[in-house]
Amino acid sequence: TVKPLSALAERVDFSKVHIFFGNERTEGDAAGKCYNSGKEVFESLHIPEGNLHRVPELPAEEAAEAYEEEIRNMPTGVVGMK
Repeated sequence: TVKPLSALAERVDFSKVHIFFGNERTEGDAAGKCYNSGKEVFESLHIPEGNLHRVPELPAEEAAEAYEEEIRNMPTGVVGMK
C-alpha cells in the first residue's frame, strides 16, 4: 500500500522521489493494479509521472527483462547501482 506515504508529505519533497514497483502483475485484469490503486496518492503528493516506474504490461518474462533494462539505465543517483 502507498497510503502511508501521505504521512510524509510535509517532510519529503516528493518531486524528487522515484517509485519502483516490485510486485506488479503484468497480464490480464490485474495488470497495473498496484500503480492504479496508488494513482490518487501519487497525484496528491505531486510525484511526477516520469518518476513512477511501472512494470510493463507484457508477458511476465518480457516484462521482467524490460523492467530490468529500465532500472539498469537509470542514473546511479536514482537507483544507487551500476
